[in-house]
Amino acid sequence: RARAGAGVVAVSIDHLLQYPAPTLDDPGWDFLGEGETVKALGRFTGQKMTRPGDALPLIGYGVAAGLYGDDDAALQSFRDVMRAHPQVVRRFEASEGVEQRIRELIDQYSEPAEDADDAQRASLLAASLHCLLHEYDAARRIIGELDEGDFTLQVLVDFIAAATAGEGEADDAADETEPDSSEPEEDDGGAPRPLIAPGWKR
Repeated sequence: RARAGAGVVAVSIDHLLQYPAPTLDDPGWDFLGEGETVKALGRFTGQKMTRPGDALPLIGYGVAAGLYGDDDAALQSFRDVMRAHPQVVRRFEASEGVEQRIRELIDQYSEPAEDADDAQRASLLAASLHCLLHEYDAARRIIGELDEGDFTLQVLVDFIAAATAGEGEADDAADETEPDSSEPEEDDGGAPRPLIAPGWKR
């Protein structure tokens, strides 16, 4: 594994050609899910350069860079996408193969680090990856143990707060729509009241 900050693989001129709007059907995600890290990195690097306003290449690049060993580039990519495109991150759904790569990275970043800076970076990366999988409680537990004052940490705190805003109210709403399991009570007219709960979708 390369050291944090290692240079990312060079991109050929072919990767600088104009790409169509990135989607989860893009070959880069197939490369990533199949463990073809260098190919995925080249694909997402090209998309970042030709379509800098799109969010999905930032997510894919972050995962690929982490797998390649460039932790600093991965962390910057995750930070940028959570700041600029939080709604895309919240809707992101990884394929089975990509999720496996993400979990491999989470396990890797959970290993003991050599020094405090490496430990901070690894924890921020692990929390970011948990956010990609919508595992916000796990991300909270990680960042809750970190030193304050880190810009990326604040980005994560803000992102998780926005992503989970209203969870309590949603739970309350769900409780209110749960049907009563008791026997129907009869109204004044003697007819049983039907047990119908209004539909609710999160």
